[in-house]
Amino acid sequence: VEVSTDATYDFITDYLGAQSAGSYVVTLDVTDNYGMLRDRSRNDLSYSWNITVNNVNRVPVANAGDDIEIEEGAEVTLDGSASYDLDEEELTYLWTAPEGVELDDATIVNPTFTAPDVSEDTEFVFLLVVNDGLENSETDEVVVTVLWDGVNANENEIAVVTRLNGNYPNPFNPTTTISFSLTTNLHEKARIEIYNVKGQLVETFANHQITNSPNQQIIWNAEKQASGVYFYKLVVDGIAVDTKKMILLK
Repeated sequence: VEVSTDATYDFITDYLGAQSAGSYVVTLDVTDNYGMLRDRSRNDLSYSWNITVNNVNRVPVANAGDDIEIEEGAEVTLDGSASYDLDEEELTYLWTAPEGVELDDATIVNPTFTAPDVSEDTEFVFLLVVNDGLENSETDEVVVTVLWDGVNANENEIAVVTRLNGNYPNPFNPTTTISFSLTTNLHEKARIEIYNVKGQLVETFANHQITNSPNQQIIWNAEKQASGVYFYKLVVDGIAVDTKKMILLK
């Protein structure tokens, strides 16, 4: 209840959500220094007005939380708890995850997911919209940066399924057989590279020289090469799996 003694009176209804809606009575009592004034009929000079206040909903505000940095494979928890509604209505949540990421529940305040494997530091943007039962908020976003651990996702797999066994004879003159193991689905991506002691590539075996078989053998004829130390390397899908040394004696 407010009281004013001014000839004019302005007031603004408070923003209290649905609680401020309803009917209000404004009363004007006219008095002088001796008390209430009366009209000619001896009635008090008092006037009342009924005012109806309708609730105006205010749009809620989404807050998707601070940006996050996390390692591959770690569990990540998003935080929308800083979202709010000025009318103090209960909020519902809707998260949108980027392609390749699945949230455990996109409709809760703190959904979780497992950080995917990446080949370099990668940013994933998550979007949040909240609703107060009447209107959606504007979209807020949080950036989750997944930090690369320095190992390619397929590098471990290649190391497991391939092996450079060695060469026989060693030392040799002028031919030697290089043996290696390879899964059949990788034969088109594999090659053997041979280098001299200066690091110069002297020969490559690839494509038609490597068969669709798990156990591989390649015969190298070094008749045109000089005596000395040579290195041979197994490369699969651009990744050097292993390197070994052999000696040519003429």
